[in-house]
Amino acid sequence: MKAAENVFEEVEEDNVDIDNYVRDVAEWFHQHEGEMFEREEAVEKLEQDFDLNEKVASCLIGELVGDKVDPVVQIKTDDTRYIGVVDFQEFEGAYGYIDHHDVLGKQKKVVCAQCVKNAATDSQVKFETEKIKNTEKKPDYTHLTNKIHSHYKKSHKQKPAKVETGATLASGTTIGGNISWHAGNDGKNSGLIADKVDGKDANDLGTTAAEKRFIALSKTHGNGQ
Repeated sequence: MKAAENVFEEVEEDNVDIDNYVRDVAEWFHQHEGEMFEREEAVEKLEQDFDLNEKVASCLIGELVGDKVDPVVQIKTDDTRYIGVVDFQEFEGAYGYIDHHDVLGKQKKVVCAQCVKNAATDSQVKFETEKIKNTEKKPDYTHLTNKIHSHYKKSHKQKPAKVETGATLASGTTIGGNISWHAGNDGKNSGLIADKVDGKDANDLGTTAAEKRFIALSKTHGNGQ
């Protein structure tokens, strides 16, 4: 058992690591686009490639999959959770990717990149999703992109010089202001198949970015689960 103040101090130290690495870890998953890792394997790979401890690597993954406008998604099949970027494309002032919906399964989503640049939480970001299950072998995001461009004309006077995903805020940290495990990222029997499958498991993290970090990291300090 540890004093509460000591746990808070350790969490604050780990938060520095999370803020420093979240963008790079997101890019790592983008470099492995089309590959889905079991959570345990993903944690091990991040530990090795970024010289992280297990709790920070695990929390980084939680930050990314808990962000409803980040292309790093989590898919549950039976008792296994897989994590990765299925498909990602950049457009003028927007980006699109394959997400997972509890009922519809494989689903296209297009996100306003200017909203991402300006936002404090993912709830402030405009995005459009497909209302039907996607069955295309090569996703066509044109219809959704046109909707985002219409949003642009009404809501923004400029477009970002560089498209950055939900893992980046103006402050450089991840967006995670609402529910950490949203329905589109934690469904069973997804039927979503990427090119490769590799790793395991995921922790239930809290509801806000700060709460997610505290709960996940304090769990590892307590019983290691």
